[in-house]
Amino acid sequence: MEKVELIVEANNNEEQEKRIAAVARVKYRLPSVGLYVVEVPKACVAALRGVEGVSAVCHNTHVTAQSFDVTGRGISIAILDTGVAPVDDLVRPGNRILASVDFINNKTRPYDDNGHGTHV
Repeated sequence: MEKVELIVEANNNEEQEKRIAAVARVKYRLPSVGLYVVEVPKACVAALRGVEGVSAVCHNTHVTAQSFDVTGRGISIAILDTGVAPVDDLVRPGNRILASVDFINNKTRPYDDNGHGTHV
């Protein structure tokens, strides 16, 4: 039985996780952005989309990079996406979010109303 790894956007609580776990194996949670990474038989993807509280399901992918003594020191990156939430691993011990521009709602502080940009 072929399985696929998916990202599920849903309510972030124990009851929701139980509903998802009834259909798929929860590999890990990303609670700060309301996401779950799950593994499910391909034949059960439609059932997962129908779980109460699930608002989105998309395929996950793994990205790898070759490093030849490249550290990234002194390099900044820009991500054009749904935003970035100031989650602990980005702002502690020091804030690594250098700027945030909101082209839709004109907010001036970093936020992510979808979760995808923070996940990226």
